Amino acid sequence: MSRLAGIGLKCNANQYGDMICMEHPTSRTHLRMSAVDRAAQFAPFAALSGFEEAIRQAQEKNKRGQDMITMLNRKSVYIGHDMKQFSEIRNLLAEKGIDCKYKVKNQMGEWSGEHGTIRSNMGVLGQDSSLDYEYEVFVHKDDYEKARRLVENLK
Repeated sequence: MSRLAGIGLKCNANQYGDMICMEHPTSRTHLRMSAVDRAAQFAPFAALSGFEEAIRQAQEKNKRGQDMITMLNRKSVYIGHDMKQFSEIRNLLAEKGIDCKYKVKNQMGEWSGEHGTIRSNMGVLGQDSSLDYEYEVFVHKDDYEKARRLVENLK
């Protein structure tokens, strides 16, 4: 029985028979490379830059008992229509190491029943387009007071 048949592969022994029984070539000048060194050849760069740091931070949070932000443990620190302020708040929270989640809601794109969206039913003539989107920023309830003070000082 050939090596290939032993692991369940089918091949035409007449076509490849001379190669199947050959020994793996061994160099007289170079030592055989270990499996770890061979694997390292194919990973010369970190494909996911920052991944290791993100894992480390998540592990630290778990040690401190902090959870990820979910619907059950979050509080809203900002609701508004100003995209610039929304962006500034998210940047400030990130600078201070406070995790946040956000939701962007298109007010005019809401479905209004069987007749389509609000925009399609009412039109947009005379509407202030800056009010089309509502931005909401959430933080973990344990970070809420600190985040709330930061947001209030930003305004």
